[in-house]
Amino acid sequence: MTILFTMLVSAAVLAIAIGVANVALQETVLSASAKEGNVAFFAADTGAECAFYWDINKDVFKTAGTPSISCGGTTQNVSVAGSPLQAVFNLDLNQGANCAKIKISKDVPNMGETQIESLGYNVPCGSISNQNPRIVERAIRATY
Repeated sequence: MTILFTMLVSAAVLAIAIGVANVALQETVLSASAKEGNVAFFAADTGAECAFYWDINKDVFKTAGTPSISCGGTTQNVSVAGSPLQAVFNLDLNQGANCAKIKISKDVPNMGETQIESLGYNVPCGSISNQNPRIVERAIRATY
């Protein structure tokens, strides 16, 4: 009788422990996902701010050409071409830990609006692929 009662109590304690461990694991995964989402969002924000700076303060996207811009510790030449004018460039941020892909569209001839799309990722630019299930992408779009 004592052994049966001991096994019953042990099974109940084990079931409770497994349930608590499962909830803790799910909370850890959710927390990591939220952290990576913040990293991706701030990468997108950094990319958008870079584009704002070079567009509003330096006005480098108003005509076709290849201006040199510097953001996130890197300098690169950006191709501005097309109708409407478009520029697309990538930024490796935080020593290459995460990435921002920026697209700027200007409708200068018609005095239309400018649109900046910035996609932020929690991985380096060279690691972005559809095969990685851990990639988190956040986007910011600004139109003015």
